[in-house]
Amino acid sequence: MKMKRFIPVLFVTLLTISAAQAKIFSEKVHLFSQSKSDTWNKTTAQIDQENQAHLSEFVAMEVEGRSRQSINIVDADDAKFLSPRVARDVLSTLRMHPVVSLYQYEKYDPKNQGIGFCFGRAMFVHLELAMRNLDRDSIKKAFVVGHMSTGDGNSWGWHVTTIAQSKDENGDEIWLALDPVTGLKTLKEWYKEMYNHFSTDQKLKIYVTESGKFGPTPGFYNQIGLENEFYNSYFTDLNEAFVKASIAGRYDTPIAEFEIK
Repeated sequence: MKMKRFIPVLFVTLLTISAAQAKIFSEKVHLFSQSKSDTWNKTTAQIDQENQAHLSEFVAMEVEGRSRQSINIVDADDAKFLSPRVARDVLSTLRMHPVVSLYQYEKYDPKNQGIGFCFGRAMFVHLELAMRNLDRDSIKKAFVVGHMSTGDGNSWGWHVTTIAQSKDENGDEIWLALDPVTGLKTLKEWYKEMYNHFSTDQKLKIYVTESGKFGPTPGFYNQIGLENEFYNSYFTDLNEAFVKASIAGRYDTPIAEFEIK
């Protein structure tokens, strides 16, 4: 299967979701501008309080029925809740992956331009979950925007992870952040780690977005952007890896409905 045919089909069939909920930001939103507006003339306590409210309102939303009209009939039997066991398996797959593994970073940023590729890893998790037949409504992304640093001189202005709907041991709805930087955490725990360990001014803003959003600026996955030479074949290699995995039968067995293990 040729790459240039695979990418559009994958993006169109797996990634299209309506933006029916006001608290889920669409691919068109410029998160830098949004963050600037949302933090203007506010204290750190006010910003954190608004973040916590945003997360609580999002988690309280029901996945089923949110955008049923936008989902193809073939998705009707897809699992709506991700098993933590499967989530850990996805992260394990990422950590060993020939493209998105953190150990492969220098290969795709040989000039040390600080690309980061958190958006590439988030894209991988999104596609991996979709290919494993997790309900499309059960997959979103979470962005944090603001001044961040590791304390060793490395600094950046945003980070993203893919999140998936799950349940805790009591059967209560949670959202899991599948981020190799932090490990598997609930969305609220992920935000707390970003806030406590990376934010330099405690003015970090968090936004839950549709899963197809590529980065903090407006836009979603598209072939022209993904084939940009700046990424040093990162996404074309990622596409090839998905094709090989699909041909090898990796996605022939869909994930089961939620189970605690």
